[in-house]
Amino acid sequence: MHTPFPDQAPSVLRDELRTRIAAWGHPHAAELRERLADELRHRSAPTAGGPGQRRARPDGTDPSSVLLTVLVYDGSDAVATASLQEHDGRYEVTRLYVVPVRRRRGLARRVLAELDEFARAAGVAEIVMGVADELHELRALCVHDGWVRVAPFGGHEGECYASPVDTSRVGASLARAGIA
Repeated sequence: MHTPFPDQAPSVLRDELRTRIAAWGHPHAAELRERLADELRHRSAPTAGGPGQRRARPDGTDPSSVLLTVLVYDGSDAVATASLQEHDGRYEVTRLYVVPVRRRRGLARRVLAELDEFARAAGVAEIVMGVADELHELRALCVHDGWVRVAPFGGHEGECYASPVDTSRVGASLARAGIA
């Protein structure tokens, strides 16, 4: 059984943004996950006169399975988040979200890089992510950044991807956060 990273881990300063490692239940992470759920509900709503589309997958995340949550702040505003959870023996990126006004500025890559760094430091060979049909931008990011399409897992209805974790680099985030 794993132990989640502490909610009190210090912030990591990088350029004008702050990255913080938090617990799943952190209020800013919960708020961003709710915004993601609202967006998915809106994107998957039936079109007028057309057939209904698939509903967004409900958040069935078991908080005890979450290893860590990454939050990115611009000043005091939380602008991006994602979590890494252990699910069916795999390490899955879940609930990746960037607020709309901050998209296309590399924040999703930044969050994924933080999760990748922590996964490497923990000896994880790969991380996986399910991409809902509605999330065209995330699918494009996965393909562009070399994530490999894999068979669906964990009840995902959309495409699933895996990213081999580069174990050649040092897990600097753990040291910066005072965890290692």
